[in-house]
Amino acid sequence: MPELRVAEMDDLFTIVDKSRVRRAIDIGCHRAEHIRKVLRVHFPDIEIVGVEPKQVNYQACCALGIPGVSFRQLDCRSLTRDDVGIFDFVWCFGLIYHLDDPTLLMKSLTRITHERTAICIEGHFAVPEEQASLPDPNPPITTRVLDGRSYEGKVFMEFDANASEEERDKLDQAAVDNPEAFWLTVDSMLRLCEAYGFPHVIELRSDSPDSPLGPGLTYPPVDPVRPWSRRLFLLSAAPFGRRE
Repeated sequence: MPELRVAEMDDLFTIVDKSRVRRAIDIGCHRAEHIRKVLRVHFPDIEIVGVEPKQVNYQACCALGIPGVSFRQLDCRSLTRDDVGIFDFVWCFGLIYHLDDPTLLMKSLTRITHERTAICIEGHFAVPEEQASLPDPNPPITTRVLDGRSYEGKVFMEFDANASEEERDKLDQAAVDNPEAFWLTVDSMLRLCEAYGFPHVIELRSDSPDSPLGPGLTYPPVDPVRPWSRRLFLLSAAPFGRRE
């Protein structure tokens, strides 16, 4: 399992050499909030692609008319180079914990990145204890075999298994078609990254009420007893700091 480094969130765009970034993608971009408030701010002149599977969100994105930004209505679990090309920077916030099989997202990442691509993945991750910012009830840690490997995590419901396609489409912040989601433990997340060729992982943390990334992206403790469940990881196939 790769060793987890820790850095300040303020250092994200110092660790990432912005001068080498020509194309960026926001996978699961919802309604392009982070494209407008983070990616376009830090990368004002590059090409940005937003990927969003849900029709209502995709239409809202297209209506924005952001210069230099295009949107594709695609499933994050099956992205290919033919669909979107290759990227130098990947932004994937609030998505991985909506999946029942996160290995599918990692396979997509292997197809649309190169050795020096910097990948940001943010989401809820599981711990054995009862967690802050969790839906009730708080389930136990369980094990799932995904793509031939065992991973630990918690299973949560995304929507009623009997929900129609129309009902699911109205849930603009829920999974596309999987009624259950599997929240990985941090150890399982690290093993997942290594298994798919991204062994260099940094966790970005901040105790500041003002995040340099934009509103709503701070990660201070929110409960003195229960651990906070959202984590932010920066990963790559090549070591950070040696990007030749």
